Amino acid sequence: MNKGRDPWGWVAQEAGQWYRYLTSAGYKAYTESFPLQEELAQQKRWWVGGPPSLVEEGLYRAPLPTLSCLTYPWEWSWTDWKEAALTTLAIQKYALQKGYTLRDATPLNLTLEKGHMRWFDQLSLAPHKEGQPWKAYPEFIRTFLAPLLLMAWRDRRLGELLRLYPNGLPIDLVYELLPTWRRWHPTALIHLRLPLRARPTQPPKTPLPSPTLPTKRLIALIESLENDIAGLSPRYTPSPWEKYETDCPYPPEAQAHKKQVIESWLSRIGTFRWAADIGAYQGTYTRLLLSLAQEGVVALERDLAALDTLAATLAPKHPHLYPIAADIAHPTPTTPWSGGSLLGLYERLHQKFAVVLSLALTHHLRLKSFMSFSAQGKLLASLIAPEGYLIIEYVPPSDKQVQFLHGDPTLFPDYSEEGFIQSFQDDFTLEAQKRIESMDRVLYLMRKK
Repeated sequence: MNKGRDPWGWVAQEAGQWYRYLTSAGYKAYTESFPLQEELAQQKRWWVGGPPSLVEEGLYRAPLPTLSCLTYPWEWSWTDWKEAALTTLAIQKYALQKGYTLRDATPLNLTLEKGHMRWFDQLSLAPHKEGQPWKAYPEFIRTFLAPLLLMAWRDRRLGELLRLYPNGLPIDLVYELLPTWRRWHPTALIHLRLPLRARPTQPPKTPLPSPTLPTKRLIALIESLENDIAGLSPRYTPSPWEKYETDCPYPPEAQAHKKQVIESWLSRIGTFRWAADIGAYQGTYTRLLLSLAQEGVVALERDLAALDTLAATLAPKHPHLYPIAADIAHPTPTTPWSGGSLLGLYERLHQKFAVVLSLALTHHLRLKSFMSFSAQGKLLASLIAPEGYLIIEYVPPSDKQVQFLHGDPTLFPDYSEEGFIQSFQDDFTLEAQKRIESMDRVLYLMRKK
């Protein structure tokens, strides 16, 4: 049970079913806004729950649909970041037109679900009175606009700062990190610099009057933010892998043979519910999983430019794709937040997949992340459901990519094909293996014990 930061209610799981528990005040807010929630759900912007029922005096609960694959903002593709921000603004604008407002404006209330970024905090809507400002506007600036500006104007990797500051980035820090010439951009001046200059250094001696803002001007502010965000593009720093697709280490015949073997093994496995491509790069083999998975495919990739390309290319045609920006050797840990915790990546993906691809990855994990083959086997086994399959590629010490990663792989005594196979024997049964034509790399089909 995680009561989190909302005094109106909390979320808990019982016998595999998720529920939102509601106090009397929460029940009133939930039922009053429920028709609006249903309208937003039809627009694919809201993840609506069911009607609440009385549990005991002053306590109610509403059943919640299970989210397919919960992700956090620092794991999102650029496409998901922008859609989440624009979805939040669209909800707020639509809610204002219906006499409501969002009490919260944090990206931690959204996740990718069936091809769209959906808002899943059903207690966020509250009645709006004419003249009231949008009280969640400062939170939107700190948790959405500030990270987006840093990713667009400084470095795409800075989106991960939100993991360090989940309640919002410090505006003074954000302003200092922006390139000097960008600090004078109207968006930065209005939403970052002016609030900094207006912030009092000491508590006022007398209470300040409550600010007022007509709804029409509030909607105009939201539309201005929509235009600002829609025009942003990410800024990437040079990566050693940016030409990997064109300067591929595989000869054409080896690439064709590798794909043929994997296709034949996937055909042998048949259809499945969930699959994962670990180290997916731009999705060459993710496509194969998408054609067979019935519910979803997770594509895990640490290179942000590659992940963003994968998401922009594949997501529009495959609503069951879930791109995740993560290093499988150093994934998102469990993070304390508002009295509760945000689950780590391993916990969210535990035994989720019937099929996992781990291609051209083992040498990176061994030589750069110093993860032994035995540790790799345990990790991959933790992601795979009982009787599930692993398709993994072994890259020998003689391979030029290994030489590129580490000048002397002989320093790792377990780095041999025999050591590799032996390291996986505790958790997997070897079902098939195939050496890639014109290369010393080997593909293995393994089944979890």
